[in-house]
Amino acid sequence: MRDRILQKIKEAQEKQLDELDLSNDWDTPDQYKLTEIPEEVFELKHLKILNLRNHKISHIPESLDKLTSLNTIDLRGNPLEEPPLEIIRQGVEAIKKYFEQLKKM
Repeated sequence: MRDRILQKIKEAQEKQLDELDLSNDWDTPDQYKLTEIPEEVFELKHLKILNLRNHKISHIPESLDKLTSLNTIDLRGNPLEEPPLEIIRQGVEAIKKYFEQLKKM
């Protein structure tokens, strides 16, 4: 599973794709689901849409702000804890703003 995901990320980098679908199907055993967003994703500066549906991701890292072109992230089906779900539901800009506010504290 990890190899397949890394291959998709590499392809997105090489082709400068603006959309990356790393969603998971419901039948995948939990041990093959992502528990975090791979660091390699944050190198995709041209990415506008990121689909990470149906994994085991609980935290979105502050590194999300590296994706300056990102305007849509699909995280449905993940046990998200941080940032709070009400922030995540507001979208990418709200998530980035949340991290900016944390830095000021």
